Amino acid sequence: MHPKRSSDGFGVHRARSAGLSVTVASPFNRVYHTRVMRPYLKDILLVALMIGTGFLARSQWMALEERTDRLSKTQIEFAQRAQEAINTPEQSGYLGRIQSFLQVYKQDVIKSHGGRVEWSDEMQNKVVRQLENGVIDETQYEQKTQVLSLVKSAYATLLDARWRSQLTHLGKGDTRLDIYRIQHRNDSAGQAVLEADFFLWGIEPETQITWGQRATRYWQEPASAGQPDTPLPQDQAPPKSASEAQVVMTRNEGSARPAVFVHAPTRVVSRFPSYVAIGTLRLPPIPESATLMDIELAYTVRKSETDHETRLNWNRVPIATAWRSSDEAPAIEEENTTAE
Repeated sequence: MHPKRSSDGFGVHRARSAGLSVTVASPFNRVYHTRVMRPYLKDILLVALMIGTGFLARSQWMALEERTDRLSKTQIEFAQRAQEAINTPEQSGYLGRIQSFLQVYKQDVIKSHGGRVEWSDEMQNKVVRQLENGVIDETQYEQKTQVLSLVKSAYATLLDARWRSQLTHLGKGDTRLDIYRIQHRNDSAGQAVLEADFFLWGIEPETQITWGQRATRYWQEPASAGQPDTPLPQDQAPPKSASEAQVVMTRNEGSARPAVFVHAPTRVVSRFPSYVAIGTLRLPPIPESATLMDIELAYTVRKSETDHETRLNWNRVPIATAWRSSDEAPAIEEENTTAE
């Protein structure tokens, strides 16, 4: 037997049965929604939205933290492998090992970032907005653009893992300088410069580096005028000294500080391989008739409260055709661009 129901006109129904009185509020009654629930609907929806948003934000934060932890672990493992590779004495051995480790690093980063390792122009767009909003001036814009351009190029070169060292040398303190690209360019004033892009392995964000001096010499083979048409036999020919065999055409000395230097590329692109700094040396242009070149440069790194001074020398290096410049203009002094 069902209890009898009566309404008081406000959407509140009363059930009476055997002396039992129960008050039931009907959620389907229009009057109930209008007079009772409406004042609380906004609060209820707001609380639900806050709970949902908070849960989503926390989930996103946890996922980001997990990816960051995986990337950090990957970079630590790569740094340990890179330290072994750069100390390989032979150039071919060093190059083969470091490129093999970079291929492993790339695959690990793909796993930790959901298959994404391609370059993003987000940083460049940010710099453009800073210029448009007056946050930075034209000079600062050019410097930031130079840094981003170098980071983008070096990032692609490393992950491609197929470059060929133009010049490389093992340094002190578990370091190695690897010049991977040398090319002639014209600066904004149209003057010729020789730029050398390099990797400086063994550099971590906390590593201190001080640049010393640099010297560059270009050599020319002597003219053959005056020599006999028929060369004398080797055992009868008078010996030639080094100064007689080659002539120094030009000398250039100055600071070894790079024109562009990025101490910690991982602060620009989080996925950038660890344990390496990047930069660009600016050298005097190569005279057309030069055949050999010398490069000397010095730097000091400080690790674990110990200074490690390095002096690198490349002597009588044959000049590749791609390096040559027909412009014999003097070296150009320009302001250095450095990103820590």
